[in-house]
Amino acid sequence: MALVMAWCGAIMSAYGFTWCCLVLVAQVGVRIPGHYHLPEPWANGIMQLGYLVIILPIIGSGLGITVQSWMVFWRQRTFANGATMAWNTFAGVSNIYSAMRGIPAALSGLGSLCGGGSKAEKDEDGNGNMVVLVVVGAVILCLAGGILTTTVIVRSVARTHAVAIREQLRAAKAAEGTSLG
Repeated sequence: MALVMAWCGAIMSAYGFTWCCLVLVAQVGVRIPGHYHLPEPWANGIMQLGYLVIILPIIGSGLGITVQSWMVFWRQRTFANGATMAWNTFAGVSNIYSAMRGIPAALSGLGSLCGGGSKAEKDEDGNGNMVVLVVVGAVILCLAGGILTTTVIVRSVARTHAVAIREQLRAAKAAEGTSLG
């Protein structure tokens, strides 16, 4: 069960960092004046597609964490476990409710963006191919950034703990050797 929780936490972390990257790309891209200015409808498309990419894995991981907190509370009925269970349950229900409202809105926004309404949403040929490439490319890059950030953090923490465990084993082995001799 610990491995499942570790994966749920890693998924939540990766998608959380992905969301941060999406916000930065969309907001900074809109505000940079000059030749590489990102039109606001494109930035909205990046945020909407990014939301659709991350919401279902976040809900799934959240449900796994919620079920685990229910199991812990069932075995050890303490105030801390009950509070954790209550918070995880609230967060899961809130995420599902928000997704039920947000997914149709995001799909609608992407549909109007790809269908093309204004000239700013289309490339020079009058179609939305450039919009799709920019939006999908930005979301893929942000997703990769979120996953890589989480991977670096997990490996750094694992390396730190591996060194500590190795030192504890060496100390135990040295203590065992001195007590036998």
